[in-house]
Amino acid sequence: MAVVTGLSTAVSFTVLYQAAFSSRQIDLIEMVNVKAGLINAVGRFDAQFSQADHPEGSFAATLSQVKDANLQQQGFGKTGEFVIGRSAGNHVLFKLPSRHLGNQIPDPIDIQSAIATPMLLGLQGKQGAMIARDFRGEEVLAAFLPLEEEGYAIIAKIDMSELRQPFYKAAAISFIVAMGLITFAVIVLHRVNSPLIFRLEALVKARTRELDEANSELLYLSQHDSLTGIGNRSWFLQQLRHARVGEEGSIALLMIDLDGFKPINDRYGHPTGDTVLAQIGQRLKLVVRACDGVARIGGDEFAVILRDLARLDEAVNITEGIIDAIKQPIEVSASCHVSVGCSIGIAFDHTSEESDAALITRADTAMYDAKRQVGVEFTVG
Repeated sequence: MAVVTGLSTAVSFTVLYQAAFSSRQIDLIEMVNVKAGLINAVGRFDAQFSQADHPEGSFAATLSQVKDANLQQQGFGKTGEFVIGRSAGNHVLFKLPSRHLGNQIPDPIDIQSAIATPMLLGLQGKQGAMIARDFRGEEVLAAFLPLEEEGYAIIAKIDMSELRQPFYKAAAISFIVAMGLITFAVIVLHRVNSPLIFRLEALVKARTRELDEANSELLYLSQHDSLTGIGNRSWFLQQLRHARVGEEGSIALLMIDLDGFKPINDRYGHPTGDTVLAQIGQRLKLVVRACDGVARIGGDEFAVILRDLARLDEAVNITEGIIDAIKQPIEVSASCHVSVGCSIGIAFDHTSEESDAALITRADTAMYDAKRQVGVEFTVG
């Protein structure tokens, strides 16, 4: 009986793990497509208007902006990060600092080595996802894609250990509960009406409750940002997908980037920066309607999904309310108040004909257009 239960538990969790892994793989591919779309859009802009801004050319100026953003936004999850590389002879040269190396750029690697496989595929013009070893030798899930700039590719990767850890925990609890149930059944057969039965019933109920609580906690943690309590990137992508398929009215996507956050974070420290981000998250929840969705998608970037819209000006009115709410001073201590601003890009979607990634890129591009213009707090893409 124990063997059968163990095998059943293993099969069940294998099926669940494969389903969750496939979902995370899709999310990772979506993330790298969105990031590449944004970099390509900025690259085209710099190629037209920023030829003289960097001694190494317009794309070097683009990479400089991406590097600065990468330093402010420390990847995603506990181990996830973006990697940009280019081919140089028989080697791959990395262009972004790694959170795993103390924000240092990794050393070049042999382009034919096993740890270069995802990057090599991207440089060959291919796109997809695979399990591989990264430059640290760690097993990762990596999504790869070529950039429009010749000789460059981008990867979004996350450690497999981070993806597997929740399932290991849930599997262990499930196995304990299963063993408890088996023990309970055996004792019932041999000692009916024994007081031990009642104690075991209580134990099984307690373990079952712990399993339910653990599963609920895993679901919540997988969909919410631990600092602000609002949705995370994975939740945002899922909600955007559902909103665009199921809504009768139109939706609008708002991409929000805080202005003036980095100086506050540098001057007062990360605890103060965390307080600011948590306050902004709560203010966004209060400003939007109950049917809308709010998420922190990384660093000081937020996203809002506005549902069931009849006209564009409805989205504009809510956007103006968000701007006013963000501008209000934030109390970080009894004697200290700080303020931040924001740049917002709006993408209005009423046909659902373009992909989710294209809609996100359109909102992102509009947000960066607003950020470049003095005195402009939002633009419509």
